[in-house]
Amino acid sequence: MDQTVKIWDAASGAELMTLRGHRNRVRTVAFSPDDKRIISSSQDNTIKVWDSATGAELMTLVIDHPSSIAFSPDGKTIAVGTYGNGIRLWESTTPAGGYEPRWSAEATRRFVDELYKETGFHSEVIDRLKADKRLAEPARKMALQFAKASLREEAKRLGRKSFEVVSSPGGQIEAYRLALGKAEMAHRLQPNDRIILVWLGVAQYRVGAFQDALTKMIQFEKLQADAHMENRPLPLAIMAMALHQLGRAAEAQAALNRLRVMLEDPKWVEYDKGQAAIEAEKLFAGENTKLHSVWQSIEEGREKDAIRLIEELRSLKEPETTAGIESAVKWIGIQSSQN
Repeated sequence: MDQTVKIWDAASGAELMTLRGHRNRVRTVAFSPDDKRIISSSQDNTIKVWDSATGAELMTLVIDHPSSIAFSPDGKTIAVGTYGNGIRLWESTTPAGGYEPRWSAEATRRFVDELYKETGFHSEVIDRLKADKRLAEPARKMALQFAKASLREEAKRLGRKSFEVVSSPGGQIEAYRLALGKAEMAHRLQPNDRIILVWLGVAQYRVGAFQDALTKMIQFEKLQADAHMENRPLPLAIMAMALHQLGRAAEAQAALNRLRVMLEDPKWVEYDKGQAAIEAEKLFAGENTKLHSVWQSIEEGREKDAIRLIEELRSLKEPETTAGIESAVKWIGIQSSQN
């Protein structure tokens, strides 16, 4: 088994050099951007750095199960992919200023992490870092860079906190307004995040901003289509309810019908637990107390009561309740098949 790295002339095919030092099969090799160094990875769990002109071994890095390697564009960092252990970054040479700058970076990151634990929110961390007079300017710049890199995580945290409040109807309006503020901040931090967009739309619906909520759900559906992905029950339910609240009855019914068809696929009932769809059915039931009670019974898991009410409604033979009754029957059938 060959344990060497060979260098060939690309034009003539002549062998120029053989690099020896690995104790097992060589997996991958790469040149540095300036062509002055070569890196190689081996099944002996080492990465070696070589001088491409002399063949001298410059450095050996020990790492378990290396699979792929690459230099950074400036040649200062080596990226090593591993089997099952992610990607690790190594300095390709000893830093000109020694290792103190690296230590300072790690200390700064720890400082920023502690601020996040203490305050909980990105905006507060940024304000604290800007106001902290103890920080030297280079350290402040480094800390702000670390903090800004956490924007996505912060946006998701704000969005989730908002959705915990607005996911269910019947809450306090002040709580909904506070949750809307969190969703708006999350959206400002990550304006292209589709899930945060939905959470914002739900929050807007809860505070009565029906047109804003509708706009968000239409935007989400378009983004999904552009990504060749289908819509989801929650945004479609909010779309239907917002249209209903805005008095756009035909469009609202069309959206509800689309939702009903979507929920014939059991995966969506399991995914969303059907809460938004049930809320929509209850809203569309309007003043028909029996049809509303059917969905209330389904929501509370009282299947026998729902079936009894469905039979009563069927006996009345009211055309306006037919679609709602059939939707409830299908819903009960799907629920029963999953139990």
